[in-house]
Amino acid sequence: MADPGPEPVYLRVLLHFRGNFVRDPASYVGETYLVTDMDFAAMNLAACVEYLDRFIGEPIEKLFYAERHMPLELGVRWIEDDADYAFFLDTGYEEPDLL
Repeated sequence: MADPGPEPVYLRVLLHFRGNFVRDPASYVGETYLVTDMDFAAMNLAACVEYLDRFIGEPIEKLFYAERHMPLELGVRWIEDDADYAFFLDTGYEEPDLL
């Protein structure tokens, strides 16, 4: 039997949704869910947004991520296009065991 190869490595993404950014202290207040079984690297931005729309049950207005090791007010980045999405994935895979 052929070797199926290594197990895929999925990013652990702590998804925050149905909420708002607040200023003091800088945070996002809303629902959260830890996504551990989705291959975000196999998607482009449009496919990711479509998946998240279905998961959340409502359209996503904007998609953001927070850079690790940075305060939220300095590390929040808008994922506006596929280049931003690729950068999000690249930075996520630098330390995949961290959120």
